[in-house]
Amino acid sequence: MLFPYPTLEQSKAEIYSALVRTQESETCYKTLFEDNPQSMLIMDMETLRFLTVNKAAANHYGYSKEEFSQISADQIQCQDETPEGPPMTLTVINPLDSVYRHRRKDGSKIDVRVATHDILFDGRRAKILLIDDVTETRRAERCLNFLTDSGIAIADCLCLKSTLEKVMQLAALQFNGFCSIHLQREDKSNFLAGCAHQDELLSQNFREALAKIEIDVASPRGIGRVISTGQSELSENGFVIDSRLQSFNLRSHMCAPLRTRGKTIGAITLFSAKEIFDGFDLTVFETFARRVAQAVDNAKLYDNMKDALRLRDDFISIASHELRTPLTALKLNLQYMQRIFGKELEPGTFLERAERILLSSKRQVDRVDRLIQDLLDLSRIRTGHISLDYENIDLGDLVLGLVDRYREPLREAGCSVAVDFHKSVVGYWDRSKLELIVTNLLTNAMKYGAKNPVEISIYSEFNYAIFRIRDHGIGINEKDKEKIFNKFERGSTKLHARSSLGLGLFLVKQFVRVLGGTIDVQSTFGQGAEFTFKLPLKPKNFSETADPQHEVVLLPT
Repeated sequence: MLFPYPTLEQSKAEIYSALVRTQESETCYKTLFEDNPQSMLIMDMETLRFLTVNKAAANHYGYSKEEFSQISADQIQCQDETPEGPPMTLTVINPLDSVYRHRRKDGSKIDVRVATHDILFDGRRAKILLIDDVTETRRAERCLNFLTDSGIAIADCLCLKSTLEKVMQLAALQFNGFCSIHLQREDKSNFLAGCAHQDELLSQNFREALAKIEIDVASPRGIGRVISTGQSELSENGFVIDSRLQSFNLRSHMCAPLRTRGKTIGAITLFSAKEIFDGFDLTVFETFARRVAQAVDNAKLYDNMKDALRLRDDFISIASHELRTPLTALKLNLQYMQRIFGKELEPGTFLERAERILLSSKRQVDRVDRLIQDLLDLSRIRTGHISLDYENIDLGDLVLGLVDRYREPLREAGCSVAVDFHKSVVGYWDRSKLELIVTNLLTNAMKYGAKNPVEISIYSEFNYAIFRIRDHGIGINEKDKEKIFNKFERGSTKLHARSSLGLGLFLVKQFVRVLGGTIDVQSTFGQGAEFTFKLPLKPKNFSETADPQHEVVLLPT
């Protein structure tokens, strides 16, 4: 049987059809592989080298197609940093989605989800790798988990020290660096509250270096600026806050203010020698800082509440004791009077005993009256409104009168009083407030300087009256100096334990403030104490023709 040869027209048609199919195949290949926006790589199963990659992969990894053909799969995978599971070479990737860490040409690392499929490519056994960059997704997930876990971790912390330690450790671990917290005192000075790093030795060294750096709120950059302005700061490209930190080779830092209830209470700072922080890190860190600020504030409030409860319990106990003591003595005096009235005594003997009992009873009534007056003064100070009645007063005469009034208690305490003033010091003050100030300082010296002399000096200087009283008693511990002017506070010695309500020096300081003055104390434990108050001779904007009675508003310190 003869097979006729194809005609020329048939041959042309077949060639044309083949060309069309080839062009369609190339177009399909270009559309599906070359121009696909998803990164695709084709790897030889035997050599592990890349046979080809599409444009998206070349752009994403930073290699050209020619460079890709010269490297193997192991060269782009960070073998020791696989985010999920043990290190795994690309030769054993299963078809299921897996996440790995790859290194780009510039050295940066990315998290990728890899899916694979076996194919034949130019007659070779190969795998096509579909790469999905999940770096930002994974980063967002880690940050969300960090915020959730840290929120749970610090929610249960009510101790300030434990709260600070926990939040710093969490941040140091999450951001792979050094975390420090600076807090602001009531006088607006700042101090380093703590520092943390995964390496304890590094943490200690960094804390020592950081503690030497003064926090300057006037600085245009750094922690001081963040605290003063309440605005976060992000630095990179090797900027170092202070030269004393250069040895730690820091690459970046970010600092966020700790703000709560409308005020800045400090700042939290993160330093890294490995990472370069960006805006996303700062956003997460600011969210974390807000939670830290709230936790720190809660811990402070909790500590204040415990102190307030302790002071309340102490106050109730001491107030009960202080009120009961004079009332008990008064009751005994009255019972004794009742008994002697029933006896026949000589007139002189009866009058002598009666006078002694009445004087003792009066002292106890005066004591109760002072306690009640102190409580009333405390109530007025708490409301912030205090009435003043100004008059012309000679401070020396007022002091001499009070010393004479307390002549008997001073004698019983074994205290002699020397008052030194060379000329009259006259000013316009409220007599009752000034008497309370001097009386409390005098009885304080009498109580803690018993059996020792008390020295008082009065003089004027630059339109100010200065009153100084010195005792030679037990003195004041250094740690007690700052708190003795607080209400319900007493020193830490046994003599302080149950001797007063702890209101005397508090009222002294408040009324000195009301009169426009200042007070301070100098003392060495075991060598007595010296209190000095300074009052203007005339109140600010004072006019002798104006009404001497008026009310002042006492602002909190």
